[in-house]
Amino acid sequence: MHRVHTLFLAVLPFAMACSSSTTSSSSSSDAGGTTNAASVDLGKTIATKNACASCHGADYAGSASGIPGNPNVNAPNVTSDEQTGVGGWSDEQLAAAIRTGVDDEGKSLCSVMPKFGSLSDADVANLVAYLRSVPAVSKDIPATDCPAVK
Repeated sequence: MHRVHTLFLAVLPFAMACSSSTTSSSSSSDAGGTTNAASVDLGKTIATKNACASCHGADYAGSASGIPGNPNVNAPNVTSDEQTGVGGWSDEQLAAAIRTGVDDEGKSLCSVMPKFGSLSDADVANLVAYLRSVPAVSKDIPATDCPAVK
């Protein structure tokens, strides 16, 4: 069981107010099924536009000292580390977490994590490709209680 399930991808609440749609005509993989550089670049643009690093850190390995505006909520490690990150998650599970706020075990993510349901399939695939390209970092983030939904 991954410790990130209740805190996955916590991003600043104001990110929900940002436009979370980035038009993209590129697919997330080439004909051989491997992630291509264009997909990774587009995914990085989407992550930057939605301020993902403001909570998860520049290395996406999470924050053990709270997130901006909510110092009692730790952002989890979303690198591909198998033990402390999302390395054991499928691309589909990662995409579902981004879009619907549900983790790899079907549980709701922390309420401060925006749901990016308006992202296109291509944008989500590109964002997943980018997250997969970020170097895995082993960083255990303490669990926190998520704030109640208001």
